[in-house]
Amino acid sequence: MGNQRVRVEIGGRAYHLGGADPARTRELARKVDEAINRSADTLGAGTDSYQLAILAALQIADELATARDEHQRYRLEIGAASRKLLDGLQSAVDGIEAEVVALRAQERLPQRILF
Repeated sequence: MGNQRVRVEIGGRAYHLGGADPARTRELARKVDEAINRSADTLGAGTDSYQLAILAALQIADELATARDEHQRYRLEIGAASRKLLDGLQSAVDGIEAEVVALRAQERLPQRILF
């Protein structure tokens, strides 16, 4: 799919933007518009549009940084949990292998069981 043009409204102005996914472009534009409107509500309607855009960008950058931090924390937690599971599995395998060796020594298991 090529670059499709879509009309969006951000900060009370219409823009024609290109993107491979028009629905995603509209959704992103809606989020930027919301951030600009939040800034306008905080600072007042007479605030310069450039200043509103900068404040909206800072809000979005903060949300992105928070999401990245959270993602990294989850990755670390998943890594630790995976290592713990692997260690537990390795201990179980080691225990089974020790049992097999012990049973073979007692001649209670055939020598041909593969592990």
